[in-house]
Amino acid sequence: MKALIKLSLENKSLNHLLFLFLIVLAYFSYTNVAKEMFPPSSLDKIVVQGVYPNSDSATLDKLIVKDIEKILLDNQNLEDVNTLITNGSYHVNASIKDNSKKQKSINNIKNLLETLKDDLPSDMDIPNVETVESYFPLLNLSISSNTNPKYIEVGKELVEDIKKLKNLYSVKLNANYDSLLTITLDDKKLSAYGLAKNKTIAQINALYSLFPIGKIHSKKETYYINTRNTNIEIEKILNTQINIDNILVLVKDIATIKYSYKEKDVITKTNGKESITINIKKDKSGDSIFLSKQIRTILDDYKSEYNDINFNILSDSSFWIKTRLNVITSNIIIGLILLFLAIWLFVSLKIALVVILGIPISFAFGLIGLDFFEGSLNTLSMIGVLLTLGILVDEAIVVSENIHRHQMLGKDLTQACIDGTVEVMPILFASMLTTIIAFSPLMMLSGGLGVFIKIIPLIAVSYTHLTLPTKRIV
Repeated sequence: MKALIKLSLENKSLNHLLFLFLIVLAYFSYTNVAKEMFPPSSLDKIVVQGVYPNSDSATLDKLIVKDIEKILLDNQNLEDVNTLITNGSYHVNASIKDNSKKQKSINNIKNLLETLKDDLPSDMDIPNVETVESYFPLLNLSISSNTNPKYIEVGKELVEDIKKLKNLYSVKLNANYDSLLTITLDDKKLSAYGLAKNKTIAQINALYSLFPIGKIHSKKETYYINTRNTNIEIEKILNTQINIDNILVLVKDIATIKYSYKEKDVITKTNGKESITINIKKDKSGDSIFLSKQIRTILDDYKSEYNDINFNILSDSSFWIKTRLNVITSNIIIGLILLFLAIWLFVSLKIALVVILGIPISFAFGLIGLDFFEGSLNTLSMIGVLLTLGILVDEAIVVSENIHRHQMLGKDLTQACIDGTVEVMPILFASMLTTIIAFSPLMMLSGGLGVFIKIIPLIAVSYTHLTLPTKRIV
């Protein structure tokens, strides 16, 4: 230990290089760490679901659901199995204890479900197996216009552009805005041309038809491939010639065409104007602040392109995240300034500088640990920082004061640093060990509470564990 401390004292350039490297690494960790209001409060889930039409819930329970429940309950990586059975369908889900074993658990469940196939009715499909990951609300957008009727189509384009961003869980409109092509036949014109209405409708239907040409099977579902025989543009359809009982007519001669939207179950308004809303959620690895900036940039581009359409942000969780993190950060900074002044007045300026330098270095180690363990910067992680701040300050003062005491005994600075640090090292190690022992049980909590609170002991252990090398660097 003495040799290591002496080496660090004699190689100041190496210490400075390590310090710069640590700060750069901490910066990249900070940019990579997700920032959110709170950590996940629930485990990822595995969902097994299927349908069997015209069957009641009791039949489904006996036929397949009990076997599915047994498969999930026997899996050591799953817990909290819940089942919902309705007439014709069933839904079974279970929480995943360890995400690192998630794919292995999924593959195991799929293999076991395949073994049930021989005992099922021939017209019953093997159930689907999917995963549901934790997600967090991010933004709610509103789009409206009194002058531009195409604002819904612009909203659809905006949804597709936002979906291109990484770490988003879902980007959805508040309702189904599928376009509806309405063709209205003129009965008088049909009579004038001597055309049968049913045959005319059949010919017009043929303009927009789907012809199946095959299908692709995947492990999850079946995709059907179709070819479309259609002219979707209204002008092209109007100028299309159709043959009805050897009579050639243009569509525009017997019908009118317009685009509309299916009747909506939900109507939303913004500032008294009918609007559409976009709900955006991020996954657990996404940075709320960074994603919000990216979405706002996309929104600014749309605002400049469509001056007659109103784009409004109804809610933005990143605002509250930044506010809370800034409040906690400012409290930490104010506390450090007051601490520096107190140590300077009552101890010495050198010890005050050592303490103030040591704490940011410890924070840098903590950020790196947070990134390594795939944690996030949130209200609870900052509470963990506040809890350990007092421990870090106490240890820094103990080391600095002991070095100062050895200097007062007549030793030179180098020897005082070596002897003073080595003398209190067992005490610091014991202090660190007691903190780790006290917080470690919180990391072993299971279920949603364990997922939610795990970040506090993770921060406390990471910071205190790296206190000893921090003192040597300073």
